[in-house]
Amino acid sequence: GVVLSIISWSYAFSWWGILTGFLWSFGNVLTIYAIKYIGIAISMTLLQGIIIPVSFFSGLLLFNEQVEQWGLAIFSLILFAIGGYLLTKSGNEEQRTTKRAKGLVFSIVAGVIFDFYGVPFRISGFRPEYFVLSVSLGIFLTSTVFYLIKYSRPKTRFVFPAMLAGGMWNLGNFSSFFAISSLGLTLGYPLTQTGAILLSISS
Repeated sequence: GVVLSIISWSYAFSWWGILTGFLWSFGNVLTIYAIKYIGIAISMTLLQGIIIPVSFFSGLLLFNEQVEQWGLAIFSLILFAIGGYLLTKSGNEEQRTTKRAKGLVFSIVAGVIFDFYGVPFRISGFRPEYFVLSVSLGIFLTSTVFYLIKYSRPKTRFVFPAMLAGGMWNLGNFSSFFAISSLGLTLGYPLTQTGAILLSISS
């Protein structure tokens, strides 16, 4: 976040950004447990299946965003819902247990939390380049609290992959704020989730 702010030479503190960072961190912890219990393909597709329609309608209802092709929009949401449902019904008998139920619950709750991820940004009225450092700070503070609650000694071999993943995510996050700023929650945020769906299914 610091590097991106230096490159764009833009920064302004925002409590909305801190809240956004908290929402992401909390949702991310739940996502990690969901993947642990039911794998990437099912957990991420279910999670995105909640994010996309709720974000779509929150943009319409909360910010009065417009949709030009209602027929195609509803058709795509229905297709996505069917695909997500069929995917969650897949899996072996071992997964159809309490472990599977926990994974589905974690995915659903994480999806609800991520649904409102872009709302504080829209409310703040900040430009994306001014918002990203506050979000990063919120993630850092919240993640530190989670880490202290469930303390474990870091393993050296995981440090670089974890830092690389965090850097990649923040680049994507920085881009998502531009998508929301330009296209709104109704279209912009759902579009940022489609890549995660394709990647999770392919995995």
